[in-house]
Parts: sequence; structure tokens; C-alpha cells
Amino acid sequence: AEHAVAEAQALLEAARDDLNKTVITSPMSGTVTSLNVEEGEIVITGTMNNPGTVIMTISKLDTMEVRAQIDETDVTKVAVGQKAEITVDAFPDTILHGVVSSVGSSARTGASALGERATFEVRIRILDSMPGLRPGMTTTVDIVTATEDSATYVPLQALVLREVEEEGKKIEREGIFIVDGGRSKFVPVRTGISDDRHIAILDSLSTDLEVIVGPFKTLRDLEDSTKIKIIRQKA
Repeated sequence: AEHAVAEAQALLEAARDDLNKTVITSPMSGTVTSLNVEEGEIVITGTMNNPGTVIMTISKLDTMEVRAQIDETDVTKVAVGQKAEITVDAFPDTILHGVVSSVGSSARTGASALGERATFEVRIRILDSMPGLRPGMTTTVDIVTATEDSATYVPLQALVLREVEEEGKKIEREGIFIVDGGRSKFVPVRTGISDDRHIAILDSLSTDLEVIVGPFKTLRDLEDSTKIKIIRQKA
């Protein structure tokens, strides 16, 4: 009888232990943003080789970050602490400010329009709070990797290559066409940093210069002293 009691006591302790393990405790405070199971469903305990069942996702909505995939050709310019501007597709008219918090060291390889490309994960901590911002939303990120405070910026499409004569030799120089007396005039320039739309001109240029911008083919064939018709686009 004593043996039976001891065995029953052991089974009771085992049952209590199993019951205690059914209490799920979160390692962090936050908001439940995803609940993947319902009461009565079977879940699998995680092990070293098996992550187990993901019961729920808990997010800290007061400290959100963007996980951006940066191309291998650009990631070398990115560093922790750089400022960033973030646009959320759901709120296209709002720009959020952020700062780079980490730069990944392992590449991810995937297909793109240009073939197979390697990208690196860069995390940007969002500094602003915004009602309605949710995990999983799609964003566009502009990271400021360099600045030129005293430079003049022109559209990238305004930059052309032309052959000029310097010290008795003909060489190719970068430059822009400006309007001078109703005609085009090529001005060689030194260029600096750029983004997807603009490039910095390091030479001192007058702020009232009219820079010629147009289709690539038009600028490619444009020559000095060509008569120019100015067309201003309405705002």
C-alpha cells in the first residue's frame, strides 16, 4: 500500500510539474501583434535543433526599427550612427527620422532585375513616434552617408561629358550646360557626392544660373552656342 501511495504521489508531482509548464511567460513586455494558436491546440517545445511552435509575437511598439536590405555596392558607405529618413508606404506624406543602429556582416543572395545580387541587413531605429505605425509595414529608407554643406546641387541628368582643350591637349571633362544669352554654354565642373537624383558641384557657381535639363539624347547631342528655347514646367 505504501508503495502504491508513493507511486501515486510521484505521478501527482509530475502532473503538477507539467501543469506549471503550461503557463507561458513572455521574456519582455509589449503588445501581442500575432496569435498563432488557439486553446486546445498542440504545441511543440523548442529544442536546440527545432525552434518549436511559435505561439505568438510580442512587439515593443514604442521602440520600432526598420530592417533594410542594402546592396553590396552601397553597404560599405553605411555606418552605425548615420542619420536616415524613412517613408512608410501607408503614410507617403510623412517623413520619419531615424539612425542606423547596426550593419550586418553576412550577405543574403537573391535574384534581381540585374541578376543575382548580394545584400546586407541594416537596422535603423525610428526616432519619431507615429500613431498607426505597425510591424511589417513597407518602408523606403534614405541614409545620409555624406554631406556637402557648401556645394551646389544639380539634377544628375544635367551632367554630361564633353571634350575640352586644356594646356594644348584635348581631354574629356564632366560639365553642365547653362543658358547664356539665349544659347547653350558648356561649363566644366568638379563633382562631389550624389544620391539617386542630384549631384554636388564643388566649383563656385552663381545661384541665378539656368541649368539645362532634358532628355538624355537631347543633352548628349547638344553643342555649345545652340539656340535654346526655355520651357518652364508649372508647379
